[in-house]
Amino acid sequence: MEADMDIEAAAAEEYRDFEALKGVALEQQRCIEEEDMDGLNRSLTQARGLMERIELRQRRVPGFRQALRDGRDEWASRRKGLQRLLAEIDGLRRVNEGALTRWRERTRVQLAQVGKGGRSVGRGYGRRAISGPRLLDGVR
Repeated sequence: MEADMDIEAAAAEEYRDFEALKGVALEQQRCIEEEDMDGLNRSLTQARGLMERIELRQRRVPGFRQALRDGRDEWASRRKGLQRLLAEIDGLRRVNEGALTRWRERTRVQLAQVGKGGRSVGRGYGRRAISGPRLLDGVR
């Protein structure tokens, strides 16, 4: 009975953490859209912390995963809710990965353009052989 209460409490915490993870995924989506690298890094740190907490809980409560997977009928709705939430998080993850790929490609193109500009400047101002002293008046 006490083990059931531990599993029930752990399942409630698990659901809250996955809800928070969904919120972090939405925040990541906003950061990607706004090209906010600092915000994206913060949200990735938050996501790692939540995932570590979820993993520790699953190890701390013996039989937690097995109980949710094969457990009593009253946990079926909890299991379905977690599955639905995980599917939503996975969908957000896929959207975010696609957006990050596009952002990376735009950045790569911009960096290539900057590199071309630097080479043009180098060709225009660099590598000239000096053929003697030059003065500003052009006479000497």
